[in-house]
Amino acid sequence: MATVIIAACNEASIIRDTLSALIEGCENRDYQILVICNGCSDDTEKIIQQDFADVICVSLEQASKSLAIRFAESLSPGFPRLYLDADIILATADAKALFDAGTKQEAPALIVPSSTIITQQSQMAVKRFYKVWYNTPFVQQLGYGAGAYLLNQAGRKRFNEWPRLIADDGFVRSQFNTSEIHILHSLKVIVKAPLTTSILIKVKARSKLGNLELKQFLNDHQFEDRHILVPKKTTESELETDSMATAPINAIDILIYKLVNIAALLLARWQFFTGNDSWAKDNSNR
Repeated sequence: MATVIIAACNEASIIRDTLSALIEGCENRDYQILVICNGCSDDTEKIIQQDFADVICVSLEQASKSLAIRFAESLSPGFPRLYLDADIILATADAKALFDAGTKQEAPALIVPSSTIITQQSQMAVKRFYKVWYNTPFVQQLGYGAGAYLLNQAGRKRFNEWPRLIADDGFVRSQFNTSEIHILHSLKVIVKAPLTTSILIKVKARSKLGNLELKQFLNDHQFEDRHILVPKKTTESELETDSMATAPINAIDILIYKLVNIAALLLARWQFFTGNDSWAKDNSNR
């Protein structure tokens, strides 16, 4: 059976929303949901066991998303496999559409939904940052920022054991050419933005730290035929006239976007060279 894999670490405040969306209005669901609670010290596991009897829930002591996914795959779940962040809202109909798209693809494929960012309660700088981010090629061409991606069976054969990396999505994308990455813009997941600029910088630093770690990993393990996918550079004029832009982008938006990225990169480099990679989890909107 097709499988949704969720690694959950202290997600008691939002796990009901995530799982309810996946099962709502779907009595004869043709996919299973597998949640790996890793390093939880809250009621995440208890909530799942009490309120979602048909969800498979397993607990691990160590907090590690990559280890949680690795353990989930050791249980030999079916294909296609949808890897979903625990704080992402994906409706049942869209989940089924993703699985249908994966089933139809015989060649190796990475399938990613589009996303909608919720910024109503966020600071203005956060709103301006995401206005630019959501119109970059990283989102439009490679599907970053959705917190969800699906691999068919042929696609999963691109690599062996799941690596212990922060950037699990970046590693997966590095195993595919751009022509093999399918962004389904008609399908939307809901993503909540950080509430403050300081938390946004920490979250983006975690992402950049993952990219630094991923680059070193690929070099050390000699993935000669794979690479970190980087789309063409986006100019300011392209951002302003992008046909997919949800709102006009001005110079202030671009300046804030650049400043947040610079601050995040400096923090990520400090974490990388000092080994201080403490988790920058966003609890501001939970």
